[in-house]
Amino acid sequence: MSIFDIFRKPSPTVDTDVLKQIMHDQRIMLSKIEQLTQQIESLKQPGVRTSISTPIKTIVAPYEDPQATHILQFLQQRGVNVRTVPNAQEYDGVFNEMATLMGNKYYHIIPLLEQIKKNMQKGSSFWLNIAQSPQQAIADMTLVCNKLHELTLLRDYLYKKAPQYNISARPSNEPRAQNFFSGQWLERYIAQMMRQFASDAWVTDFEILTNPQIIMPNGDDFELDVLVHLNGRIYWIETKTGHYQDHIGKYSKFAELLNLPAGQSVMVLPDANTETTFRLSLMFKMKVMNLSDANEYFLAEFTKR
Repeated sequence: MSIFDIFRKPSPTVDTDVLKQIMHDQRIMLSKIEQLTQQIESLKQPGVRTSISTPIKTIVAPYEDPQATHILQFLQQRGVNVRTVPNAQEYDGVFNEMATLMGNKYYHIIPLLEQIKKNMQKGSSFWLNIAQSPQQAIADMTLVCNKLHELTLLRDYLYKKAPQYNISARPSNEPRAQNFFSGQWLERYIAQMMRQFASDAWVTDFEILTNPQIIMPNGDDFELDVLVHLNGRIYWIETKTGHYQDHIGKYSKFAELLNLPAGQSVMVLPDANTETTFRLSLMFKMKVMNLSDANEYFLAEFTKR
């Protein structure tokens, strides 16, 4: 043995388990930092609602006119032709039930929905630490994940309880799932809200039309979210779960074409604060509301004669 061999240090060995644990701890820390940042930002914005006053049930009102005669006449009188209306699907009831649960729990599942939207295009796995969330929010997020997983809208789902409080999941990239997560769930929830309020208020003069493809008077194609005929009044409701800035100007012009009274052209931005929705309502020819305010507003509208 040479003198160099005596002083030569052996090469350190890398313990893969230790390395995995370090990476796991780093992910937890980054997730907690992101959650705390979101909480701080939410505290800066006044007027954000945190619950739905009147939870919605999965219901189809018995008084609904499937032909939507009054709505179609209203559009035709303004030079708007309905090109197509989506056919009813066998899975509509299942998706409506899921959308109803998500809408009722919305303010507790926002972090979960944000992760799903970020990863749904590629169907990538994500990891979410919810240790800092209120107990009710934890219960709601895990409940929604379980239901989404049962319907294969989440391909993978695992929840590690205390002390980890970690959700790992992988959204489906199947087209129906993509459409549902990108905003269709909110459209379905609003439609269910309209049906329930009509049923609860014993409204007999009620029609609803969802997602009609229309042709504008200038020949442009357009798609609407929800149209409601209620006691002789027409309501047009658009929903946006993100990037409303790219659409609200176009919606405002269409509101001018419909020439509806104030409060009957509505845009729902689910988690917007009341200050923002108030200012947008002043700037554009639409009544802009978050999801909780829309719930209270339409409850009052359906009881108005």
